[in-house]
Amino acid sequence: MNPIIKLPEKFSHHQARTLLQENMRDLLAQQPMPSTIEIDFARVIYIDSSALGALIMVKKLAAEADCEIVITNAQGQVLQFILIAKLDRLFKVNP
Repeated sequence: MNPIIKLPEKFSHHQARTLLQENMRDLLAQQPMPSTIEIDFARVIYIDSSALGALIMVKKLAAEADCEIVITNAQGQVLQFILIAKLDRLFKVNP
């Protein structure tokens, strides 16, 4: 089973830095390192551009570790925001 990072309702700069980046570093330090990490957007109703930047940074960290990031459970306006930003070109997106 893949490790899952569950995001809060409001995914903005503060949450991106503390929750996402720190959790990602911890997961990538595990042995054995996971080949896939899921980022669960089920609760997210708000996302800002700085959070998108954090996602791209996390993608770079994961790519260096040969780990895939999968965005799951994004819905509504949050999913539209992800698609408009063309993050589906960088991440596997499973709405």
